[in-house]
Amino acid sequence: MATKTKLTTYADQIAEADAIAADKAAQAREAFEEFKEKSERLADEAHEARAKLTWMQGRFRVGDETVSVEEYAIAKARHERAELLAALGELNDRTGENSSDRRIKAAERALPAMESKLARVVAEALRAPLRGITIYATFGDVPAPEESDLPVAVVSQSKPTKNYAKDGDSDGKRVFANAMSRYLIHGEVKVTLFKLPVHRELAGKQIADALRKHGIEVTPGAGLDHSHPMTAARNGYEVQELRVMVGKALDPDADPERVAEAEEQIAETANRAAAQTFRHINAHSPDWQMGTGFEEHGARDYARTL
Repeated sequence: MATKTKLTTYADQIAEADAIAADKAAQAREAFEEFKEKSERLADEAHEARAKLTWMQGRFRVGDETVSVEEYAIAKARHERAELLAALGELNDRTGENSSDRRIKAAERALPAMESKLARVVAEALRAPLRGITIYATFGDVPAPEESDLPVAVVSQSKPTKNYAKDGDSDGKRVFANAMSRYLIHGEVKVTLFKLPVHRELAGKQIADALRKHGIEVTPGAGLDHSHPMTAARNGYEVQELRVMVGKALDPDADPERVAEAEEQIAETANRAAAQTFRHINAHSPDWQMGTGFEEHGARDYARTL
């Protein structure tokens, strides 16, 4: 008796892709933690060996003969072995990091995504401009749909979502933290549209406008407003792809009540700062406010707006 092949929907394929990606990401994270632990241990051993060798050399310089040649030779050999194992190299003058630290950070940046927060945010923003097209979000490999599934769009992310409070801004710079920082995310996603020639096309400006309408900032200089998708033919249909750099968006998993509290806190802080500024200005004479004293403080233009 012939067995029937179980039919799966495209949504099932996306779910399977996520499950596979989650398993791979977990393995990658486990390997990274082992690598990090080993690198930090070797770096600590190297620092300890260097400190002991430096101490011995200092004792020799002041004429201390209690340290034997054998002890010094062993310490020197241990120091060289530890540094080679840790691959410490020279310190970076700008960051103060050694090569072991840089290797750990590089390995962490290479970790794959374990969730699709950013993809979900972008997918939600695109539902209106891509009306009539089913949109999915994933952090796994994008599966190829059947012609009967078309048109279909997938927002995918391959790298972990970045958080303002933990990772800084989209340029990797630390930003002034406020109550909202922990709820703001950024990163890179890819929008893939599977379509027939009769279906609408992707447009960078359309996507950028949709993101802004939902309060999502596009990374400046990424050129999304003027970008055009890469188009390729596959299995009788077209595949279009656009890279989207998100500069700032609200974490979709953030507690709405906590977000509202953070916004109120920021508003209160801004109001107090504004009130303090007015008190500072009013404490001076009118001549000072509109004269050189105020100008020296870089506030003449601000006073003219009051």
